[in-house]
Amino acid sequence: MRIMDLDLVMTSCSGGQVDAGFYSSVTKSRDLFSEIHHAVSSPRIAPTRNMMVEAFLKTKHNWLLMVDSDMVFSPQDVIDLVETAVEKNFPILGGLYFGGQPGGKVTPHVYRMAEDEDGVQVMQVIEGTTGAGVWGQVVQCHATGAGFLLMSRAALVRIGEEYKDLAHKWFAESGTTSEYGEDVTFCLRAVGLGMPAIISTPGADTVSHRSE
Repeated sequence: MRIMDLDLVMTSCSGGQVDAGFYSSVTKSRDLFSEIHHAVSSPRIAPTRNMMVEAFLKTKHNWLLMVDSDMVFSPQDVIDLVETAVEKNFPILGGLYFGGQPGGKVTPHVYRMAEDEDGVQVMQVIEGTTGAGVWGQVVQCHATGAGFLLMSRAALVRIGEEYKDLAHKWFAESGTTSEYGEDVTFCLRAVGLGMPAIISTPGADTVSHRSE
């Protein structure tokens, strides 16, 4: 796939500061994008993400890559993500990345719906995402983070039409006994429309990570 064929818009948002590693990544990859947009967000990030989706849908481009402003990635990560999505016809594809948890534990941003001991549906981290037999493959899941998330125009249009009566059509903080992040809600809406969240694991397609 040639660079000019990516037909890709990149958006990011932050609380006002941009990580140096992220800035370097964007600078090295800028020729891959037809447009690059950055927005400053409040602590409630869903409205900003939705604003960026709406702005993207006013363009004529086919792919939106949403990247958090503390991510570090290479130009090849971007190319591999788009090529995998196109070749395998994935309307939504996330690049695998990791986040810190209380106690210093680092876990992948890959989730599945499960029931806790009280029978309440909760989101659980898929710990084996980087284990033997999975590394170097694409993995289907119920949800992933929006830190390095590729979305097709067709997927965004379909979700927007399905949830057109809601104030936040794509991303929304929601939940029952515990609140889901806006990225999990987006993925669950896509899954409900037959578009499962897919994660591209390192070694096959792409890898990105949060800078320290």
